[in-house]
Amino acid sequence: MLMSSGGGERIRASGPLQHAVRRSSVFAGRGLDVKSQEVVHPGHLCDVGGCESTITAEKEARMDIHKNARTTPHSRAAIVERITRLGESVKGVARAVGICPKTVRKWVARARAGDGLGDRSSRPQRVPGATPAELVEHIERLRRQRWTSAEIAERLRLGRSTVARYLARRGLARLRALEPVVPVQRYERARPGELLHLDVKKLARIRGVGHRITGDRRTRVRGIGWEYVHVAVSGHPIIPTCEH
Repeated sequence: MLMSSGGGERIRASGPLQHAVRRSSVFAGRGLDVKSQEVVHPGHLCDVGGCESTITAEKEARMDIHKNARTTPHSRAAIVERITRLGESVKGVARAVGICPKTVRKWVARARAGDGLGDRSSRPQRVPGATPAELVEHIERLRRQRWTSAEIAERLRLGRSTVARYLARRGLARLRALEPVVPVQRYERARPGELLHLDVKKLARIRGVGHRITGDRRTRVRGIGWEYVHVAVSGHPIIPTCEH
């Protein structure tokens, strides 16, 4: 509960709310373990008591769970185990989990067939109005002749969005994708000192904070001088050297 003292100017929490306030103050100084506008995938909770940070595809496979799913792959495995191993009834397991018996039978059938317990794609298996494969190949041939998407759409009597979609799928959304990849030209001289790349950078000295921070233009510092950074890169092997 909340208790007020001194005409309502100061509010003090007590009971469970006080414990919650203390707990929140512990994590107040810690930043989020996730990045803004990124998907947080389910997994083990991190030490700060929050959620698991975003996992890259190279590190670990991501878990695909439908947003309206009543179960997860772990609970589905438990359902299958209760039916196949423990011998419980379908209706009893469905009632305990909170799903219909038809769903229980579905996951048991998938497990026995070896199809996995993950969510399948909701994309239809057949699309009657899909663009024929021959027409898609024709789009790619015209693109490799450096036709623009507008010209291809006009020639084949297709929408520009349709042409742009198939070009993006083939990696030909931009004409520069048709240019051959230029290999990186690397070299290494036979003897040290045979080839040197030299560069000099002139840097102004700074003494204290300037008017851009203080807003005071009355005082100016002149005659402080400059600093020079000399950079040399040797071609045998390619080793940079920097001196102040």
